Amino acid sequence: MTVTERYIYVGGEVARPGRIVWTPDLTLTKAIQSAGGFTLYARETRVALVRERSAYEIDAQLALRHPEQDPHLVPGDSVQVPRSPF
Repeated sequence: MTVTERYIYVGGEVARPGRIVWTPDLTLTKAIQSAGGFTLYARETRVALVRERSAYEIDAQLALRHPEQDPHLVPGDSVQVPRSPF
């Protein structure tokens, strides 16, 4: 696998779900922005980061305010933005 074939996946309540080319500085919030940002219905406080069969819940609003809370992504990660119940 070459560097050009490394991707992460963003799905759920984003404007343009799909794969994004991974770069070493890619964080969760940058990946969401690359996917066109949140839709109107996104639940921004409960974003799921799936890595190696484990899921982590991330508050993307908190990550935007506090960059140290914004996890760096690795190739193969999947970001799922859930729909808000409201």
